[in-house]
Amino acid sequence: MNELTHLPPSSQMHTFSVKAVKRQGFFNLKASLIMVFCHCGRDAIIQTSWTSKNLGRRFYTCPVQGSNCGFIGWYDQERCQRCVDIIPGLLRGKNKLEVDVQKLGHSNMLLEGKLRESEANSRKLKMYLVISWVCFAIYVMLS
Repeated sequence: MNELTHLPPSSQMHTFSVKAVKRQGFFNLKASLIMVFCHCGRDAIIQTSWTSKNLGRRFYTCPVQGSNCGFIGWYDQERCQRCVDIIPGLLRGKNKLEVDVQKLGHSNMLLEGKLRESEANSRKLKMYLVISWVCFAIYVMLS
């Protein structure tokens, strides 16, 4: 598969080369960078698809939220069937774990509140016990 088949039409792209010099040598690394432009002429941004058909796949779109430019082209190549089958399950598992963490956090807050309440009651009972022993001691001494 040609690696450029997933890119937008050439009228929306501009390519250029960049030279990079590695510190431990004098060789040049030439890389081709691809600039993708939106239908309105702005630099396109990369977002992630969350649809069940293209879950996790990245695509070019307009940087202006709510614009009518919409989808420009795919950044990623099409996913293999195994990825298409596995990724939704992983996402469902991740979402379930996030819900469980939220529930546990809520339960933890409730338990911490009950613990503080129990500790306050314990302090009261200890104070009542000390007062009762002092009163008993005074009663014994006066009798």
